[in-house]
Amino acid sequence: MWRGQKPNECRILGKASIPVKASRQTAAGLFWQNVSRKRTVLVKAASRGIESPITRERRPPPDQETASVTGLELKQLRQDLGDAIGRPLSAADMAKLCGLEGGDGPDTIRRWEVTGPSGPAGKLLRILAMASDRHPILENFNIFDRWDVDEKERPARREAFREKMRDEIRERLA
Repeated sequence: MWRGQKPNECRILGKASIPVKASRQTAAGLFWQNVSRKRTVLVKAASRGIESPITRERRPPPDQETASVTGLELKQLRQDLGDAIGRPLSAADMAKLCGLEGGDGPDTIRRWEVTGPSGPAGKLLRILAMASDRHPILENFNIFDRWDVDEKERPARREAFREKMRDEIRERLA
């Protein structure tokens, strides 16, 4: 408690210190009544200018927002990559592309086609998807829409990039 603060009053720190009155009948009053640890977390978070783990909404970390691939997308990606390189891809081929060596690699791919891949495999699959014309080139790899690249050359450069990606997939499968 701060000097001059009443038991049912808390201060929210920020640019200005604002006293907030909480009676026992309100939801805020019930929350603040016997929860000193949560109050400490909120006050520390407010004083640092960050979101509290209690008040923020659940969202994935920024690097996982674009990297997640669902099971249906993985099935479609398998078909699209097969069309891009000119031959159908089996579950064993997809396992080899993801670096899943051994006998359980194809089973893992089949399981991922239902649940979706986890961790770095999703990022890798997003990168490999750029070999197909049906998937966009990711922002990190898009060097074609810059000011120093002539607009007339952009489609040819994109196609050359996709062809290099297809060659990379063929090399990994060989």
